[in-house]
Amino acid sequence: MTRCDKNHEHEHIMGHAKTEDGWKLRSKSAQEYPREFVRAILLGLLEDARARGLSQATHWVLTVESLNTEDEKKIVQLLKRCHENLGHPGQARFISMLKAARANEKCIKLAKGLTCSTCDAMRNQKSPNVARAVKDLEFNELVCVDTFEVELGWRKLKMLNLVDMATRYQLCIPLWKGFEIKHVRKAYRRYWKRWAGSPKNLLSDGGPEFGAAWTDFLAHDGTEHCVTAAYAPWQNGVCERKGGSWKIAFGKACLECEPSTKEEVEELCDQVTAAHNSMTRHDGHSPNQHVLGCDVRLPILNMLGESSDTTNSALDQGEDRYVRAQNIRTAARKAFLDADSEEKVRRALSHRNRPNRGPLKI
Repeated sequence: MTRCDKNHEHEHIMGHAKTEDGWKLRSKSAQEYPREFVRAILLGLLEDARARGLSQATHWVLTVESLNTEDEKKIVQLLKRCHENLGHPGQARFISMLKAARANEKCIKLAKGLTCSTCDAMRNQKSPNVARAVKDLEFNELVCVDTFEVELGWRKLKMLNLVDMATRYQLCIPLWKGFEIKHVRKAYRRYWKRWAGSPKNLLSDGGPEFGAAWTDFLAHDGTEHCVTAAYAPWQNGVCERKGGSWKIAFGKACLECEPSTKEEVEELCDQVTAAHNSMTRHDGHSPNQHVLGCDVRLPILNMLGESSDTTNSALDQGEDRYVRAQNIRTAARKAFLDADSEEKVRRALSHRNRPNRGPLKI
């Protein structure tokens, strides 16, 4: 038996690693067995054969039945066997594995029409449960993070999305210089850690911007880094849904007010975020009320008795910068309401019909 001599450092299979051919994903490098490892396995087989007294003339031939035969009946049998032995993967995953194994187009076509009685019996309901139990949390105990892109017309802008699970307080931060880990860390430190402190736990996916360096950075802050499983985006579902709604609202607001400068884009981002944190409700209160104890004020709300002679005069005279700021605030809140309505309709369509059980009997 060969054991590690511990003369090197073991690392998690996350992020990138520097090789002779440049930077590569660790997961891609780990999926190939080194030549020395394969040689050790073969030598182990020979030693086992000698221990059992097998003849030296005995030969072992390890074969994989070809999926590229012309007999469709045989291909279907092989596909079913392969599907079962792989643990009943989903159709998309199964087809991607077949393509990696260099299966031909005929085999891929038959795999798309393959049915499995076990998968049909174990398949979850198409619509999720209406409610689920949520563990009691406090603010900054669990923060979820991910990244996404928005379209500005003249370029794509990358965004950092942070959501507190207890209060649903959300911050979306523009990353003008890209998804590199140093820019993500700088935005996280400046816009979250500086005022809210280090969260107890931070949940992210396994993207390259949240690799080993990100884990080390959080460890120095006393924050535990939790990573979702591969091919399981629903494990960070709250952050994904909040980011999707924010992205829709931002896109609608962009169409209405058409920001043309970096300052206007950042102002629009702030206003869409402010609309979410003041207009949504979680456990009866807005995220702002949960975190700050009050809602963030809106400028010159005359209906609430608040007035500013300077601002009112500037709006009456049509000064561009005052009118522009007012239009951005209005467009952001209107776009958020439209995006919220779309989300409600989408979720209503995805749920199964509610049963009508009649009046409640006491």
